[in-house]
Amino acid sequence: MNKRNFLITAALSAAFCFFGTANAAETLKIGASPVPHADILKVVQPELAKKGIDLKIIEFSDYVQPNLALSDKDLDANFFQHLPYLDAFSKDHRLNLVS
Repeated sequence: MNKRNFLITAALSAAFCFFGTANAAETLKIGASPVPHADILKVVQPELAKKGIDLKIIEFSDYVQPNLALSDKDLDANFFQHLPYLDAFSKDHRLNLVS
């Protein structure tokens, strides 16, 4: 399996696990860094649409704003960071963000 197919498979698996309980015609707003995260979400977007989920991808060019937007409930989730960064950011900014 090449790297592209692996990323697509991983993204679809993660999306279906994450969004598996979504209601039909639901809109989900996900913040992401442009490359590779938003690109991966764009591959998943049509598959979610088939399940009645309107995926809105909001691109961020820094690593602070997506977590702040998530904390402010402007996003349903974000996709750009690893767990140690999330934990440190949450602690440093006194936010209750979880993976």
